[in-house]
Order: sequence, then structure tokens, then C-alpha cells
Amino acid sequence: MPPGPHTYADLYAFFRDRREAGPDPLAPYSDEERRMCGRRPATGRELGYWDGLSDGEPRERRYYLTDCGCSIFNSRTVFHGGYERVAPANTVSFMTTMMDGCHFNFVTRRGAWSADCPVVMTLPGSSGPDANVVLGANLWEFLGLGLRTGYGWLDQLYWQPDEFLREYPDRDPDDDSELGDLARRFGLTGWDRDAIRPRLAELRDEFFPRLVFPPDPGT
Repeated sequence: MPPGPHTYADLYAFFRDRREAGPDPLAPYSDEERRMCGRRPATGRELGYWDGLSDGEPRERRYYLTDCGCSIFNSRTVFHGGYERVAPANTVSFMTTMMDGCHFNFVTRRGAWSADCPVVMTLPGSSGPDANVVLGANLWEFLGLGLRTGYGWLDQLYWQPDEFLREYPDRDPDDDSELGDLARRFGLTGWDRDAIRPRLAELRDEFFPRLVFPPDPGT
């Protein structure tokens, strides 16, 4: 959890700069296929799609693919992730695994969010409040948790926690992978395996009561 003055915009810029400078992930695609993936001619390699939320107003998501098991949203398009019956009402999503709707959210404070807000993982494939897992007191603690596995694997903390812990690596990435560069850029360190269960329990006790859920339609 780095003490420096990093912001969410810095994190997004890290992935943006890598995507814009590196190989184009959509290079093999035709122009029509690129448009279907959300590529627009004037936006470089940033992608986009439209979200239809409960208020009936579609909103555009802009994002970059990453090599870290996730896609990260442009700060201008960070808003509630949908799945209103599962995701807390006082959250906004900033990252997704693009698998089964799994996404990562900031818990807002009086409607505002920043990298200092707690992070909650929402799993729409399940149901009810317990489909949400608090994974960090802030963005940087959350990033440390997924640093050794990639962020697409974090859903296994819900589905198969014993297997996740059994396979959790002992070392931080120190190679030239995107995770390794991410660690160096932001001074991140991974969690100790033995600390994961107790820390998640502490995070749940501290932050889960802050989550606001819609009324149960069955009541």
C-alpha cells in the first residue's frame, strides 16, 4: 500500500500508455470487428461500450484491456456497474474481469470516490449481499492482493477460497510482465498467504456494514 500521492488517474495512465505504445490487441481484426469491440477512429486504442442502467439512461464505458486479467475504466466513465439486485447502491465500478459480470468497485463517500475508498468485488453470478467481498481498504491494498495472481483470479476467493490460497504465489512478480511493471511503478507488494483470511475478515467487519443494498424484492 504505497504512501505516495498516486491517484486513480495515474493507474489508468499506466495502462493507457502501455496500450497506446505496445502492439495493438485488435490488429488482426477488420475495421467492422474493431467497431463492434468498441474501437472508434479518434480515440486511439481505448475501447468502449454502452451500459443500460436502471434509470433508463444509457451510459458509455471507455476502457483499456490489460495483461493483468482485467479491463480498467476511464475515470470519466466510472459509475455504478449495474446488477442492481446484487451490487451495493453506494458503489461505482472501475475494473472488470469481463467474465460473468465480475467487477471491482469503490465504496463511495457521500457520492464521491477516489483511490482512497474501500474496494469491493461484486459477483453477479451469485445473489444477495454475500455476493460482495471487500478486498481492500483502498485501491493500493486491493492491487497488492491481486499482484501475484492477476485480477481475473480474485473471484476464486469467493468460489474456491481454499484452492486460491493453496496456489497463491510466495513472491511478487519481478520480471518484465505488466504485473511486474505495475508493482515497480506504484511500489506495490503482494499479501502474505497466511495474512489473507484474517485481513479479509477485518475488512468485512470494518467496511461491509457501510454497503447499501436495495430492498429484497421478496419481502
